[in-house]
Amino acid sequence: YLSIPHTGSVNRIRAAPMPPSPALLPPAPTPYHVATMSETGKCHIFDVRPLIDQLESPGSQGIQQRMDRAKRPLHTINAHGRNEGFALDWAGSYSGSSTATPTDLRLLTGDVAGKIFLTTANNSGFTTAAAPYTSHTSSVEDLQWSPSEPTVFASCSADRSIKIWDVRVKSRKSVTGIPGAHDEDVNVISWNKGVEYLIVSGGDEGGLKTWDLRSLKAE
Repeated sequence: YLSIPHTGSVNRIRAAPMPPSPALLPPAPTPYHVATMSETGKCHIFDVRPLIDQLESPGSQGIQQRMDRAKRPLHTINAHGRNEGFALDWAGSYSGSSTATPTDLRLLTGDVAGKIFLTTANNSGFTTAAAPYTSHTSSVEDLQWSPSEPTVFASCSADRSIKIWDVRVKSRKSVTGIPGAHDEDVNVISWNKGVEYLIVSGGDEGGLKTWDLRSLKAE
């Protein structure tokens, strides 16, 4: 194994999605971005591709210089201030070409203050929008991009609700949701990738529920 030094506890880690490929990874130098959400309030984005290449082909030419760069974040999201975070989800993918250009990478991050920020990637790097999404009244526990609509995502919170958002809405407020989805904190959600209108959620009270989004009404 190889390791990356990290400041603060890692509350959650998520790898960016890759395009469908018969190989394990697209050809080098396509990056493999991994995001970490920390107790420090910072979200770091690393490119761990050099570490994977080193494990597969030890001693490759120029690998040490790439390894040194891989141990430093490519980008750090500071928008959450000192608010610890647990919620993290990627969407989009890479072109898989030799230019290693992300085609539509989008990263959502949520914190204990109830704020959600959107970070996007382009040829020049990563950019985090200044204004957060703010409809939750307590900690954002989990985030999930829609498997079928690239502008839509879901969130759950310690305020016991599940909310559905559309990044095109200028107010940055949720468009619909399920108040009182659980009797206690809603800790986790998972959007069904085969049936786009189904979401499953889990709460502190030990409940597991499946929701049909077709029955929701606009807020």
